[in-house]
Amino acid sequence: MRQQLNRFAGFGIGLASLFTENVLAHPCIVLRRQCQVNYHARNYHLTPFTIVNIMYCINKTQGPRALWKGMGSTFIVQGITLGAEGIISEFTPLPRELSHKWNLKQIGGHLLLKGLTHVIAMPFYSASLIETVQSEIIRDNPGILDCVKEGIGRVVGLGVPHSKRLLPLMVLIFPTALHGVLHYVISSIVQKLVLFVLKRDNSHNLPTESSTSVQSMLDAYFPELIASFAASLCADVMLYPLETVLHRLHIQGTRTIIDNTDLGYEVLPINTQYEGMKDCINTIKREEGMQGFYKGFGAVIHFDQICGRHTTDLWHKLLPNISMALSHRRKVPRLFAGPQDRVTESCGSRKLNIEICCIIISKKKLYLRNKETKKRTREEGGKEASILSSTRARPQLYRHISISAIAIKASILKGQL
Repeated sequence: MRQQLNRFAGFGIGLASLFTENVLAHPCIVLRRQCQVNYHARNYHLTPFTIVNIMYCINKTQGPRALWKGMGSTFIVQGITLGAEGIISEFTPLPRELSHKWNLKQIGGHLLLKGLTHVIAMPFYSASLIETVQSEIIRDNPGILDCVKEGIGRVVGLGVPHSKRLLPLMVLIFPTALHGVLHYVISSIVQKLVLFVLKRDNSHNLPTESSTSVQSMLDAYFPELIASFAASLCADVMLYPLETVLHRLHIQGTRTIIDNTDLGYEVLPINTQYEGMKDCINTIKREEGMQGFYKGFGAVIHFDQICGRHTTDLWHKLLPNISMALSHRRKVPRLFAGPQDRVTESCGSRKLNIEICCIIISKKKLYLRNKETKKRTREEGGKEASILSSTRARPQLYRHISISAIAIKASILKGQL
């Protein structure tokens, strides 16, 4: 049961995190990206209080659907990323996971694998970003696989016509790979550190082999959630300026119209003319100041609050149900088991069960053998009367032995024998 609970615990952590980060907190991702690419904005939304007001205005003018746009494409990008990473690791010597005895060569190959994975998913990430920030007022109903179609069109140069300000994919490779690798490195380091501190402080609360308490399992696996959220938050905060630059480079020249994040009920075009990553950094610093790199930062705080609160609530409800379901699977009634011994039985009662079953099976085989003998002798024209009289008594003998065995078993359980 402990191994099954461990397996379900890991699955539950991943499922709860995936659901909260990509479904419940998706409105925060939408507002965050729209604020990052809106160079017209005068309100930078550095605190979570102004973000709530903009969410209310957009929901009032465009409906709830405007806050969950592009959610399907985010799942597609994650699937492409995982698939590309698995395929590359299978056909190349680049390690997908680092062993305990790692060296610099393995770390370099592992980070190279992460970088190549983000480069392969880069055109689909651009298409997903456009679906996320595009205003619901002017956008058509996109299909489920439009993200894949537009990503392939971006690579081969087909599909929706773009302006001349569209940056080629070669210019976007370095910032995309840099952001992906740095986010992975920072989140991995922070997660290891937080997990080490939490497990060291709560080492006396770890579950033992004989412990079946749900609370002990929560104490054992809850640090995984805390470490995951802390790692994601630290990586997002530290790389937020780089993410702002990356999103502006991806969105430039795509003829995208976004919502006005100052008012919430108007639309604005994106007409930037950055020449590359360095020019984008200098332009933002010159025209918008250092705070321009942190536009929409209040949505990060909302995102962390939603993920932390709802995932922990789901986890606290999920683990007791899993533990209860696995415990019920062990309570399977045995043969002739009464209400007093459905979970455990003594060694003597188990041995008696085996003996009773052997007697019943042997008598039933004897009855079937005599029945075949009767049929054979009837066909041969033998003495039917003697065989018939013997076979008539065999079912009664079989039923008598079965009933007697049940009575003996019941008397032993009640302590009467």
